[in-house]
Amino acid sequence: MSFYLNLNRHSFPVPSPRVRFPVILPAAGSSRRMGRPKLILPWRGTTILARVVEEFARGGAGPIVVVTPPRHHDEFEMMVQSVEVLNLSVHVQWVVPEEPLAEMKASIVMGLDALCSPANRSPAPVAFLLAPADSVGIRADLVRRVIQSFDPNQPERIVVPARRSDGRQGHPVLIPWPVAAAMRALPDGVGVNALFKEEALRRRLGMTAFPIELLWVDEEDFLSDLDTPDDYQRLLAHDSLIEQA
Repeated sequence: MSFYLNLNRHSFPVPSPRVRFPVILPAAGSSRRMGRPKLILPWRGTTILARVVEEFARGGAGPIVVVTPPRHHDEFEMMVQSVEVLNLSVHVQWVVPEEPLAEMKASIVMGLDALCSPANRSPAPVAFLLAPADSVGIRADLVRRVIQSFDPNQPERIVVPARRSDGRQGHPVLIPWPVAAAMRALPDGVGVNALFKEEALRRRLGMTAFPIELLWVDEEDFLSDLDTPDDYQRLLAHDSLIEQA
């Protein structure tokens, strides 16, 4: 498959006086390894999803696009209610598929469609943030740092947080809007993360015009994995220690 992005300054939306940085949170997964819907599990007095949304709002991201399971799934109402009760000042846009989505990539594409839909009433952003909806380790300070890393003189940069101690990469990722085209063009079975990690694929898709810059982070929590019941108990215990410190 051949696909190339023709990058030039006209590829980017013209920044408005108040540049916005929306975030896409894929939240449509089945939580098979957890054994129950993980995004409505309790976390810091609310649900995991609500706390993640709140951290992005506090960090200055918005609008926040959440791609959910279908409306008939048991967890849907609680996901929405736990966020809406927060009364956040930032707009939260719910994207609800009619059927379950097989891959996270499909959730991301739906989120991209929502950002540029007429219902959004806003021009396409210059860049957007992306993170899994279960990213309980992401704090508002990191969201703010990632947003502040945007350079209007170098809008083509992809910014990826990385742990200083070993270089391990995480989220949220700051992605130039034109890269949305490459995400849509990915072959079946290839995840979006491949655009940031596999050089051969990046070259094939013309992604070399979008250099990756690592944002070095000293904290550990932003890399937290939340897939299994053991992960959840471990993170609850760790978070309790932080709260007591």
